[in-house]
Amino acid sequence: MPNDHLQVYFKFRDNTFKYVVRAHTEIPNVPFGAGQGSVWRVERTIINDGTITTYSEHLCGTDWIRGHLYYDAITNQRLGTATPLEIKILNDSHFKVK
Repeated sequence: MPNDHLQVYFKFRDNTFKYVVRAHTEIPNVPFGAGQGSVWRVERTIINDGTITTYSEHLCGTDWIRGHLYYDAITNQRLGTATPLEIKILNDSHFKVK
């Protein structure tokens, strides 16, 4: 990740998930980040109790989407091959700082 932006993390958990809320300033030279300003996003990871496979989810609008969909969208955005749905995922998972 580039070092030319500032970010802060907030971490907390409940009985089911570990949460990370990350706020960051605009990331320069990233097609999606250009003009976005400061944003925040929320990720949660299910706590492994030995009976399930650990997975992560990202808040996308008002819904949670699986981590692999979010990270595929980031990869494809970097490659310039992101689909309209992947662009929507990236837009809807980055909330403007007010």
